[in-house]
Amino acid sequence: FSGSASGTIQNSGTFTLLSDAVTISIPANAQFWIRQFWQGASGTIYSSTADPANMGDAAKGAASGLSDQTISCGAITSPVSSAALYPLAIIAPIAVPSVCIVGDSIAYGLNDIYSNASGDLGIVARSIGPQFGYSDLSGDGGGAFCWTNAGPTGQCLQILGRVVFPYCSHAIIEFGHNDFASESATTATLQIALSSLYGEFSNRTKVFQTTIIPTTTSTDSWATTTNQSVTAWENYRTAFNDSLRTSSFGPNAGEFDIDSAL
Repeated sequence: FSGSASGTIQNSGTFTLLSDAVTISIPANAQFWIRQFWQGASGTIYSSTADPANMGDAAKGAASGLSDQTISCGAITSPVSSAALYPLAIIAPIAVPSVCIVGDSIAYGLNDIYSNASGDLGIVARSIGPQFGYSDLSGDGGGAFCWTNAGPTGQCLQILGRVVFPYCSHAIIEFGHNDFASESATTATLQIALSSLYGEFSNRTKVFQTTIIPTTTSTDSWATTTNQSVTAWENYRTAFNDSLRTSSFGPNAGEFDIDSAL
């Protein structure tokens, strides 16, 4: 970090820390690992995941007295359940696609579980993970209104996302569901909010928008189709998807169709 073996994130600012470049060559499709040592006066920042050990990830925490094992690289026995410390993004001078995923719980993979050793969770990452590297900037409850500060609902990751955006060769935006469900969006107002988000990426970034998947309500916990009903905003959803498919609306790279696949 500017020639030092350690760096500091201030209490205000971008809340991120970019390390110096390292001279290391990792073969294509090879697994590698990163170890970080964090010290924080107010606690530890960690990611809660379904099964971090599935990919060999681990986090060891203590109120005090924890030794720095980034150099010794000894084995870590994790006392913290379902938690790991991930870098927000790994920046490298490569020519292959580097995808940023921005979305809500559908892209985040809420309640999804690992079915293999890929580590891919969520409807978008599962589809592109076998071929491309990505940084999933999604959050449970998020939405385009939240991102553009037009609505209060959800977890907004604007500060973190905007740090990574310049490094994305491609972006897949999955917002829409929560804007209709929680922010009373219409097709037109959602398009305005999304257009603002698209504009935050470089002109060099190929930006895709996903279609919005169908949603129903149920009076019997979805045991039967008879007791299901479409949502009150179903007409907005279908109109939005139609506009994407006909290219009357959308970002510079077009649609990413998860509605039809589902």
